[in-house]
Amino acid sequence: MELKDLMGGPENILSQKSAEAPLTPTCLVPAAVMNACWLENGMISKNLARDMGKMEIIFDKLE
Repeated sequence: MELKDLMGGPENILSQKSAEAPLTPTCLVPAAVMNACWLENGMISKNLARDMGKMEIIFDKLE
């Protein structure tokens, strides 16, 4: 993705593709993809991201 695709607000290509996909309101994929794109374009510090460590969501089996 080019920088112009990341900075367009709701008009950017990622937002458009996210709107087309059947996602739930709590889906983390678009936000994760956007963060990865920002990271690769130098908009987020790679060192800071590395220092933050792994983030995860664990879904326990409901009984």
